[in-house]
Amino acid sequence: MATIKLNPITIIFGLILITISATISSAAHSPPPLLKDVFFKFYFIARINGTIEKLLPPNHVPASLDGATNVQSTDVVINHKTEVSARLYRPMNADSKSRLPLLVYFHAGGFSISSAFDLSVHTYMNKLSSDGNIVILSVDHRLTPENPITSVYRDGFDAMKWVAKAQRKSTNGDLAWVKEVVDSDKIFVGGHDSGGNIAHNVGLRVQKKNPKGVKLAGIIPIQGYFLTVDALPSLLSQSEDMRNNITLFWPFIVPGSSSSDPRVNPSLELNLQVLKPAKVLVCVAGLDGLKDASKAYYDALQKSGVNSEYYESVGKMHNFDYFAMDSTEATALQSKIISFMH
Repeated sequence: MATIKLNPITIIFGLILITISATISSAAHSPPPLLKDVFFKFYFIARINGTIEKLLPPNHVPASLDGATNVQSTDVVINHKTEVSARLYRPMNADSKSRLPLLVYFHAGGFSISSAFDLSVHTYMNKLSSDGNIVILSVDHRLTPENPITSVYRDGFDAMKWVAKAQRKSTNGDLAWVKEVVDSDKIFVGGHDSGGNIAHNVGLRVQKKNPKGVKLAGIIPIQGYFLTVDALPSLLSQSEDMRNNITLFWPFIVPGSSSSDPRVNPSLELNLQVLKPAKVLVCVAGLDGLKDASKAYYDALQKSGVNSEYYESVGKMHNFDYFAMDSTEATALQSKIISFMH
């Protein structure tokens, strides 16, 4: 496990917020002891000595020409100051006469673990790029809680500006093909789990800020990490341990925040209409505790007049398509994403 040193005051403040949140959410539930380690399933252990132990070690693989899919990947620097990078995927079998959609992708991992360079993400990107004939920029954003959530969103915004810059360049460098291959009218942001949350927030910021050269066609949150103020049936169907893991995670990594924060509860976002004319594809898994929060997001999009679609993989668990990429349901979800982008 990777160990990261944090200020003990930060840890204790997070523990206080968790205690308060747990007390408000259920009077019958005993809040976690204030001065004990806090364990977030799948992600990390926050210890009272000020350290964070990440639970899943990185499993990085290099960029390459993938023999199975004939997709060429290349690592690029998004921001030299922050040292944030990304992996760019190009399907080499694509029709050379056709311009391709581009997906700016954010990986799963609760904002706090995994990487664009991990084997599972790399494999998924190769498959999606090849099957869909799409270019993908998979962003290796900074992680929480050692970085604030604002840094994560900023990395996503920087990735969008990188795409715009790459499309303007006319040099003969290794990335000159981006300008010739990518369809500037089909630039999307998307991601799984926390990556779906990042995609929404980055897309919203792009539409609000309207940075030069950045044109957003759509947002694709896949089983996104979203919350609602009151627990909805899909969340209540989970075990108490899993419910706490889902709902108490956000106020820990974002001290002072709660489930009423529009960044994690976009159904409360007052300016969703600013997303237009971009469209949104909300993808959920039927057995996912996060499903109903995504449905609330979709309903809010509909009320705001945003062109949006809702797609459910019936009977499937959270991130099922990562664990069974070739299954019938995963293939159907991938086909929906591809058709939405094309």
